[in-house]
Amino acid sequence: MTATPPRRAPRLGFVVLVAVALLAIGAWFASRERAPVPAPTGVLASSTDAPAPSTSGAALDAPTAAERSAVETEIPVVDATQEPRPPDPQPGPEAAPEVADLAARDFLIVRIVDELQAPIFDASVAIRGLRKQGDEGSWYSRRDTPTALRTDRDGRARIPYERWTDGDAKTVRVDLAVEHPDFIPFNETSFELAPGEHVITLEQGSLVWVTVWHGSRDRVVADALLEVEWEAQFGAEGWRREPDGRLSTTKLAPGPHWITATHASPELGLLASDFTPFELGKHSRLDLELELKPLVVLRGRLDDAVPRPIVGGLVTLNLHANSGNQGLSSGHSAAVRPDGTFELTDLRRASGQVIAICDGWVSKQVPPRTIEEAGWQIDASASASERQAQFEALRDTPSRAQPVDASNAQDFVVLMEPAGELEVHVTDEAGAPLVGVGISAWPNVYWDGVGSMIVPGRDWIAVTDADGLARITNLPVDDSVSFGAHANGHQLRKPDRDRYPSAKIQSGKTTRYELVLEKLP
Repeated sequence: MTATPPRRAPRLGFVVLVAVALLAIGAWFASRERAPVPAPTGVLASSTDAPAPSTSGAALDAPTAAERSAVETEIPVVDATQEPRPPDPQPGPEAAPEVADLAARDFLIVRIVDELQAPIFDASVAIRGLRKQGDEGSWYSRRDTPTALRTDRDGRARIPYERWTDGDAKTVRVDLAVEHPDFIPFNETSFELAPGEHVITLEQGSLVWVTVWHGSRDRVVADALLEVEWEAQFGAEGWRREPDGRLSTTKLAPGPHWITATHASPELGLLASDFTPFELGKHSRLDLELELKPLVVLRGRLDDAVPRPIVGGLVTLNLHANSGNQGLSSGHSAAVRPDGTFELTDLRRASGQVIAICDGWVSKQVPPRTIEEAGWQIDASASASERQAQFEALRDTPSRAQPVDASNAQDFVVLMEPAGELEVHVTDEAGAPLVGVGISAWPNVYWDGVGSMIVPGRDWIAVTDADGLARITNLPVDDSVSFGAHANGHQLRKPDRDRYPSAKIQSGKTTRYELVLEKLP
């Protein structure tokens, strides 16, 4: 007879199941005693104000049905009749405004990499200027010496800068320059500051060869000096001399550029090439040829309205060529003789603009002759007819320095008009006149496509007398000439520090301005 394995009695299985259940229930109660589980927001509990369970070993209240359901299923039971209430705000002290600390320094952390994101070692990193909060459009020089730092093996550099631009506001942007011999320089005049590490990618430029010659193409001038537009931000050190006399560089970015060459030697004298435009593609190669040409002389005079003899006369010429706001220029100045004549020498055969100043007189502004000369005054996005209409409205409005073509103009006449004057009365907050306060004005001339500069020929500074009066004379006509004040123990009030005061200067008239200074804190 074949034996069969013995069977377990059904009663034994039932006992095992009951034991497992009892163990699970005991573990559940033990876990509640060790770490009570709070009801989720909106869970219906037996009492919202019940104290936390005691951990002293006292018996726990049995959970309600709603709590058991929430714990066992991990799904919150929500009371649909009430909106969840956010926690009550906790009262606390108001944060005191931060006091300006001109000695405080923060750090800009940068990591310089190439186009493959590999770190660049020994790149030069420098902060050259500051822009402060609320006045981001103005550029402020640094109180610290803008020393360049070098990147480490990981391409990192930690550059200190002044936390406070001045006593009124913090630094929020900086003028940042990064340079390395093998890459295009990085220049950002308004680099935004933020916490953490800033990754800056340097690109390798196109390969450019430049041949400079004079007389014939075979007569290469190896020791010529090259200049490109200011935005490229590198000088003569950016070029390498090749054995065949050419100059080369790999530091120019893709896009439009301008270039010119100059040369001076006993053999050839002073020579210069034209302002020459060119364009580069990404990682491209380009051969340029620049012809050195003799320079010219511009002879002229101040118009006959200015009484002779002329006293303190100076004429300033800016020759330039540009497309949009990018181009090249050269500045030239000459004294005006007592008879009103002048000579400007060593000029390229180029066009530009001229201004002049002498005691009591300044050069006139003139209307634009073309839409291109109107420049920023014309909406570039407008239609052709709209642009023409805008130009017609400007045709009789003086708005720019007088144009001139140096290659053609002889006996050139500079148009003049009586100068204006600014009289500033300076007092303290109680109305008492302040003596010895320096008033500085900044009259500007704008060269088309080049930018502006302070009108040369004067220092534009005056000091208040015993009545608190300062007078700046020989000012050119301008709708808005900015000025400031410098005094021991006093400063401009906050609105004037945020935006310097300005005055409208009119020909032959005195503009008066009341300026109040506050005591230094």
